[in-house]
Amino acid sequence: MKNFKFLFIILIIFIGITSVYAVDSSLKVYDYASVLTSNEEKMLRESVTNYINKNNIDMVLVTVKHHTKDTTESYAKDFYNQNNFGIGNTKDGIIFVIDFTFENTNFYILPFGESKKIYDNNRINNILNNIYSKDNLKYYDHFQIFIKDASEYINSGLPTNSNNNSRNKNLIIKKIILFIVLFAISLIISTFIMLFLIIKSKKSVKNKYISNYVKNDSLIIDRENDKFITTHTYQIRVNNLKK
Repeated sequence: MKNFKFLFIILIIFIGITSVYAVDSSLKVYDYASVLTSNEEKMLRESVTNYINKNNIDMVLVTVKHHTKDTTESYAKDFYNQNNFGIGNTKDGIIFVIDFTFENTNFYILPFGESKKIYDNNRINNILNNIYSKDNLKYYDHFQIFIKDASEYINSGLPTNSNNNSRNKNLIIKKIILFIVLFAISLIISTFIMLFLIIKSKKSVKNKYISNYVKNDSLIIDRENDKFITTHTYQIRVNNLKK
C-alpha cells in the first residue's frame, strides 16, 4: 500500500512536470486540442512566419485541452520559457493560447521581452475584445484575427499610454511652475538691488557749500599781523622828444 502511494505521488509529480509539452520550437503552431485542420495549421504557420520575419519578434499559437497548471497564464509562461521561444537576449515574442482546460474556454495573450512595450495591457485587451466580439467563428479565424491585430499594432509603433501622458503632462506643468517661481524670485531680487542702488546714488550727490564740510565755529583766528616784506622801485628814462 505504501509503495502504491509512493508511485502515485511520483506519477502526479511527473504529470505536473510534463504538463507543458516539450516541442520543436520552429513549428510555432501547436494544436493539442485538435481544433484545427492540417490545412489551417499550414496556413497559420505561413502567417506566423511572415510576422516573425517582418518584425523580428517571435510568435507562438497554442490550443490545449488539458493541463495541470492553475491558470492559463501559468501554462503560457511555462510553455514559452521551457521551450526556449523568443528572439534575442530578451527573448522577444508573444504567445496566444486557447485553453479548454477550465469550465469556460480561455483566450490568453502574453508578450515577452521588448514586445511588452508594443503590446501593453490596453492593446492586448483590445485584441481579445475583437476576438470575443466575433460570433460563430472557427478557432482558425480567432488566430487570424490575433495575427492581423498584432501586426497592425506593430506598424502603429509604441502605444500612447494614458498614464505616461498624465505623468508627462504633470512633469511639464511642474517645470512651468518652477520656471515661473524662479523668474519671480529673480525679478524681486533684481528690483531690490535696483532700488538700493538708486537710493545710494541719491545720497552721494556732491555738496556745493563749504559749510557742509566744516563744522561751525571750528575755525578760530585769534591774531592778525601785518608785515612789510620788501619794495621795488622801477625807473624809466624818457628822452626829450622835442627838437
